[in-house]
Amino acid sequence: MRIIPDVLVTDITAADDFYGDHLGLRREDLGLDWVTRYIAPSGANLQLLTRDGAASDAPAISIAVDDVDEAYAEAVRRG
Repeated sequence: MRIIPDVLVTDITAADDFYGDHLGLRREDLGLDWVTRYIAPSGANLQLLTRDGAASDAPAISIAVDDVDEAYAEAVRRG
């Protein structure tokens, strides 16, 4: 499992000056205009997003798992 902080910004391109140029994080293009990921030399990740493409509210974190169906079933089992 990987937990990635999501940072809400108004303009990803404008924020690239700070996260990419100033902090030196490597930008990983996700192929979507509303979200991108930055990776630190240590391997830590964060995502910038202007909105959530599938929800009415923007998330504070993203959780990546190997098997989403298994993770969902376990969450349902736990109530």
